[in-house]
Amino acid sequence: MNEFLPFKEARVMARSLNLKSSREWQDLLKQRNPEEKLKDTMSVSGRRMSVRRMQCKRESSLLDFFGAEDHDQREAEKGATIGDQIKSIVPDGTTKAEYDDFHIIEAYQRLVAGNMLHNLIKKQLRNKGGIMEGQIVEGFLEDVKANLFQKSLMRFNPEKNDDFGGFVIKELTSYSIPNIIKEYKKQGKIVSVESDIPASNPAEPVPIPLKDEEGSMDLTDKILNKHQKLMELDKVIKTIRTKYPDFTVLEGFRIAEKERSDIVSSLEKLNQSYRESWLEFGKPSNIPSNPNKTYKGKGWIDWPDWLGYKRIDFLDFKEARVIVRGEKLESKKEWQSWLKSGHRPSNIPSVPQKMYKDKGWRGWADWLGYKNVDFLRFEVAREVARSLNLKSQKDWHVWSKSGKRFNSMPSNPSKIYRDKGWSGWADWLGK
Repeated sequence: MNEFLPFKEARVMARSLNLKSSREWQDLLKQRNPEEKLKDTMSVSGRRMSVRRMQCKRESSLLDFFGAEDHDQREAEKGATIGDQIKSIVPDGTTKAEYDDFHIIEAYQRLVAGNMLHNLIKKQLRNKGGIMEGQIVEGFLEDVKANLFQKSLMRFNPEKNDDFGGFVIKELTSYSIPNIIKEYKKQGKIVSVESDIPASNPAEPVPIPLKDEEGSMDLTDKILNKHQKLMELDKVIKTIRTKYPDFTVLEGFRIAEKERSDIVSSLEKLNQSYRESWLEFGKPSNIPSNPNKTYKGKGWIDWPDWLGYKRIDFLDFKEARVIVRGEKLESKKEWQSWLKSGHRPSNIPSVPQKMYKDKGWRGWADWLGYKNVDFLRFEVAREVARSLNLKSQKDWHVWSKSGKRFNSMPSNPSKIYRDKGWSGWADWLGK
């Protein structure tokens, strides 16, 4: 079961995304992390996996295949090298399709979600950089494995490379570990890996320098910490404004304002990193997808409060209708085009039929101010259509768009006359 952040902290993180509607929230949720994509892969390809495994005469259950290893396999692996253990995940003769459908899932379970690679990663750090186990920054192992999965495991092709173990070790030591070390340097989590290790005794643990006092915090903690400082500082500034009319000349006020400006600038950068993290990896596990349900009765108010955008006060129905009718739109289709043009005032709802339901809404003709068209009876309309001597449905649509069609003649007769005599285009055109 996921452990979500308390409501107020989760709201701070949600507001840092700078979203302007619940729809934007839903769109962002579609940027999913690799674990969630794997769940979909498992669900979509479940039946194909069963068939393929029967063809390969695999007798283990789905539970066995997706994570529960039998005792004999565990005992055999104790004496095998790490390369052999990894290689066994993708048997010889595996096709690319088989790998993409289900072997990659076992690879994820054992190499990414599991700890099979931990000792190898730690050994590489110790041998190449002199970094001891106690010095590994929290989250480093998981970041290395995530990088390996996204950049390497997802593209592995057993039809071109039959040594999965050698492939993983090479990708891990040559790319994944160096990539994360480089990224951690940028983030200030590791200032130096090799240059700060004393040559006289490389095995002795050496503290890894941090950029600042918050360098070891994850992104969520940094944002929450900065936000808390900003709230405390705002209280100080408010007190100064209240007690001292000439507050702008006070040195303390200028210092507080400068500090506030620095915090806001830092928060903007952190918020940008947090948004980029969502786009790259998907929703963090400590934030619920449906906060309106998770935090109901625990602080939830509405979406504007959750995302931190200004509530829009729409005009009442009659006032909005007057403005809309002034646009001289003659159909729902023209309304949709007008919405896309960007000319809609913010106090006019884009979905009026929902906003004004039970508040005056009586349909699109009333909303836009055009008259509903009374179409000709089917028999009369059919005689008119036949008199045009058109040869096909395509000819009808060309004529309909030519400007010669009068309003009482429908452009889509198959829909208008569906239960009123319609029996097909040949009958309609008299062919």
